[in-house]
Amino acid sequence: MKRTPATIAALIAAQASMLGIWYAVERGRDPERGSPPQVASQQTTPIDRPSPDLDLRRWDGSALRLSDMHGRPLVLHFWATWCPPCVDELPALLAYAAEGDMPVLAVSLDPDWSAVLRFLGSDPPPAIVLAEGDDVEEAFDVRSLPVTFVVDPGSRLRLRLDGPRDWASARARDAILEVVRP
Repeated sequence: MKRTPATIAALIAAQASMLGIWYAVERGRDPERGSPPQVASQQTTPIDRPSPDLDLRRWDGSALRLSDMHGRPLVLHFWATWCPPCVDELPALLAYAAEGDMPVLAVSLDPDWSAVLRFLGSDPPPAIVLAEGDDVEEAFDVRSLPVTFVVDPGSRLRLRLDGPRDWASARARDAILEVVRP
């Protein structure tokens, strides 16, 4: 077979396409959706905007809408099983959720429950939910993980916490309480 410049260019293009598909599959994402969010560096940003509504699904199959939480403050946390800092901080966040002082929804951006169940086991805590639909990352401007929002009782996003946190620390908890205290 004669190796012409056109043949070599076609082989290189095919290899690049295969690499792109492999990367998308390894990240558990559809190639049409693009790259998954990156791992965030720690940053705290006060914000004030209405919370987009969000369709969520619990492990038992029941549906939940973010608007169902209206009237209560909420910690809304986005994470994924393929994000090492997310995995590291999740146990402390779930312990905080179990204390019951503040409702917590830990929204997995994994494409389905299989990876979440491999990580958490067969009976995920009630704080763990899965996002329904592909527009979550855009609606909340999630470009990196983990990212957490503090939502006030009026369903307004008041604080954005990019990057992992020590949810057992008074500092992380105080930052949340400052936002939702009347």
